[in-house]
Amino acid sequence: MGYDILNKISNFKEIAKIVKHHHERYDGKEYPERLKGDEIPLESKIIGIVDAFDAMTSPRHYKNPVSILDTIKEINKNSGSQFDPEISQVINRIYHDNYEFLEEIVKSAYVNNELEAIIEQINKKQKGISLSVTILINYSFTVSLRAFPALNAGTIRAGICISSPV
Repeated sequence: MGYDILNKISNFKEIAKIVKHHHERYDGKEYPERLKGDEIPLESKIIGIVDAFDAMTSPRHYKNPVSILDTIKEINKNSGSQFDPEISQVINRIYHDNYEFLEEIVKSAYVNNELEAIIEQINKKQKGISLSVTILINYSFTVSLRAFPALNAGTIRAGICISSPV
């Protein structure tokens, strides 16, 4: 659905491809097109691992959050199958070199008011889907890049697409 929405906006064609493939597994055993390895856009692999990190460490109505250590273990366990091994190594480096930073990111995702501020902007401006999509994409990339700044070189192209006017 995200791909379909973004693909209809001319300036978001590239980001639509990234969104479309963020659930692809490194070993090719996942939808939508069963891409594997280097066939998967780098940005999609980054979003995929950041999304998994967030899903595991976040409280959900159906589960308790997993510890950062257990999340890293799960990423390592699935490195080479679900996740790109190189990106998994970067996550490990961040974990070993700057655990406090990861801990701060996990805590801040639920303490700060960024999302509420974004929703308020959407409600105030009421400029339709383009504004909403732009704000939400910028928010997700901000959170992703704040969590894993060592990966930001691979998202430069996506960032340019996001900042283009609609």
